[in-house]
Amino acid sequence: MNSTANNNYGALRKLAAICIDDDPYVLQMLEIQLREIFRNEEILLELITDPCTTLQQIDYLQNNDFEIAFLITDYRMPQMSGYELVYAVKTKYPELECILLSGQADKFEVRELLHAEVITAFINKPWKLQDLQTALTRISKLNEKVC
Repeated sequence: MNSTANNNYGALRKLAAICIDDDPYVLQMLEIQLREIFRNEEILLELITDPCTTLQQIDYLQNNDFEIAFLITDYRMPQMSGYELVYAVKTKYPELECILLSGQADKFEVRELLHAEVITAFINKPWKLQDLQTALTRISKLNEKVC
């Protein structure tokens, strides 16, 4: 995989991924596994515990020449559900691919999100590295399979 992406002007952009979960231990595990998957690539991993700051963080990254490859969010968080978050993200950034992560998701909402192509993949908690790798193969902004 190329660690940079082309924007509309042909300039090279840095690659980033955003992970949102209210549990810092889940974020730590995601970071460890994503670093393993992208071990030979330069990718910024943004770890967010407050989903209400996600849109601001996306704006900041894009304004600083980062191409956001994907977003992974938990489904159940106290401030905002992953369901609400992905709809808010897709309203402002329809091209951003989202992965939902949960052990307690509403199956009907997950099906709705998948059917409407609001999320690219769903991962059940607890997950294995292979589950994360499989979900990432569906992300179109990743130039080649890293899994």
